[in-house]
Amino acid sequence: MKMESFHSKLDRELADAVLGVAIKANWQMAQELRGDGNMYEALMELMEPEINKIKENVREETTQQVTQQVTQQGIKNAIAALKDSGHTNDAIRSFLVMAYSITQSEAEKYLGTVGK
Repeated sequence: MKMESFHSKLDRELADAVLGVAIKANWQMAQELRGDGNMYEALMELMEPEINKIKENVREETTQQVTQQVTQQGIKNAIAALKDSGHTNDAIRSFLVMAYSITQSEAEKYLGTVGK
């Protein structure tokens, strides 16, 4: 089994080396093709599905990050408002668990980040 993994690793290294040499040798040709408008259009058409997947993944990740940040800020604002209104930490914790579907310990962490 060690011999198989050695060959696999060696094969990968050899393939990487061959690819590296091929890219270097054909770099000038690739640059010339890149300048060719027809080739550019063909490449873009060929790569469009992959580019669209990447764009969608970035969009989804960005949406998740923004949603998380907005939610965290909303929780902190709610804590501040409830504290200013005289609510106890226990009442605020219960509200956070119910309103934001977070655990008691998560609510406690948020309570610790907003002082009065």
